[in-house]
Amino acid sequence: EDLTVLPIQQEIGEFFCAFIRDISERKKSEILIRRTHERYELVAKATSDAIWDWDMRTNTVIRSGDGLQKLFGYNTEEASRDQDFWRKHVHPQDLERVLEKRRKLLEETQDQFWEDEYRFKKTDGSYAFVYDRGYVIRNKEGIAVRIIGSTQDISALKQSEQQLQELNQTLEKRAAELLTSNRELERFAYVASHDLQEPLRMVSSFLQLLDRQYSAGLDEKAREYINFAVGGAERMKRLILDLLSYSRVGTVNEPFQAVDMNALVKNVLQIFESRFEKEQITLSVGSLPTIRGNASQLQQLLQNLIGNALKYKSDNPPVVEIGCLEEANRFVFFVKDNGIGINSKYFEKIFVVFQRLHPIDNYSGTGIGLAICKKIIERHHGEIWVASEEGKGSTFYFSLPNKVSVT
Repeated sequence: EDLTVLPIQQEIGEFFCAFIRDISERKKSEILIRRTHERYELVAKATSDAIWDWDMRTNTVIRSGDGLQKLFGYNTEEASRDQDFWRKHVHPQDLERVLEKRRKLLEETQDQFWEDEYRFKKTDGSYAFVYDRGYVIRNKEGIAVRIIGSTQDISALKQSEQQLQELNQTLEKRAAELLTSNRELERFAYVASHDLQEPLRMVSSFLQLLDRQYSAGLDEKAREYINFAVGGAERMKRLILDLLSYSRVGTVNEPFQAVDMNALVKNVLQIFESRFEKEQITLSVGSLPTIRGNASQLQQLLQNLIGNALKYKSDNPPVVEIGCLEEANRFVFFVKDNGIGINSKYFEKIFVVFQRLHPIDNYSGTGIGLAICKKIIERHHGEIWVASEEGKGSTFYFSLPNKVSVT
């Protein structure tokens, strides 16, 4: 209660008049305001941001908490007394831009939120990147009268962004250099392989001529040496042809077309037809889809995979299965055999150029076939992998997108 006593002078004497007023509601309001202010101060202390309250009617800024001191080194009370504190410390190159953005927010819109990034000077003379955000309070006419907000130091974030940007630029540069290098390497492999064929043919021809015309005068050892040389020349020829095939995969720019994989497999199986009959190989081919791709490259892919299934057979009667599984956005083809299998530690190695797991005397080949397969599949935006166990056969999988629209 609020008690007011007033003296009153009368002819008959002096009196006192007392007024008692119930101020319970006012006290409750004062307590509520005090508690709200206390919570505001506690929040200001709890956060690491620099808290500010700009009263635009009086152009005064009240700063709270320890954020301004901790982040930038300034005394909070002194900064609150300086009306030009903020302008003095925003980077000169940022000030006009920030002022113009703030003016548009306050005068041209009814937005309730303010945010911007700029540089703010610290007591040591350096500038910190800050993120400013606030809530705009407007009167009934929509005029902004107050903004309450906070300033956050984002220098570490900006530094990370800069480092990430520099890293991306470096990666893009390296990727471009690698692409150029790969193209040059493919071109070199093509030219070198092409130019090597002529002298190799000459060597092979003269060796065979020597064997035919002078065989009578050669002993068994000499003829053996000639056979070794001819065999080496033949292996070199196969290696050169495989190198040419590998280099051509990345240089073919023909657009993708519809390819019936059933017809493609049929063409490949005709190549091995005599071998299937001779070795009594059990063959199973499932229904295959039509996809978009380069028919000649996909035929080479299947020829290499089926050829490997026949080459690396075990003592058991050979069984080869060809099929396809459809997934959400791709087809997964497979070539399965019951051959000698592959140790899991070599699953990645076998797709690298010139990687062989067996001596050439045991299994012929150049070690390029699966590398060619991998390159073909990558050009078709797919994947290739193997599932196998030694002595239990291998299954080579390769995926192709349901729709391929690029070359």
